[in-house]
Amino acid sequence: MTDLLGGRLDAMLDSIPSAAGQVKSGKLLALGVSGAKADPELPGVPPLADSGLPGFEAVSWGAIVAPKGTPEDVLQKISSALKKTLEEPETKRMLAERGAGVLPSSSDDAAKKIDEEMQRWSAVIEKINLKLD
Repeated sequence: MTDLLGGRLDAMLDSIPSAAGQVKSGKLLALGVSGAKADPELPGVPPLADSGLPGFEAVSWGAIVAPKGTPEDVLQKISSALKKTLEEPETKRMLAERGAGVLPSSSDDAAKKIDEEMQRWSAVIEKINLKLD
């Protein structure tokens, strides 16, 4: 952010909570948001998918995972405690302040999402011929 504001970078991708203040103050121009839809924190800033990059979506997300073979009763205990925590208003408020939402799901839903993301980004890596040094 310092380099962008100082003119050493021409553009960057950043989280909305990190950049919104600079955009609202007029120090930065938001070209688009990387989610599939506009974000209420930056009214008037369109999704990149609507701005010449059809299908573009790149958002951060997370999941809680456990080692393979973890007993089902342990998984259920963790899942129940996590669900209870994520339903608390204070948790939702703190996450919202950081630009995060809560999408509770089952372990099957999480596994499907991980698989989809692996396929999606593997295709991007292959298409641009990205190699690790």
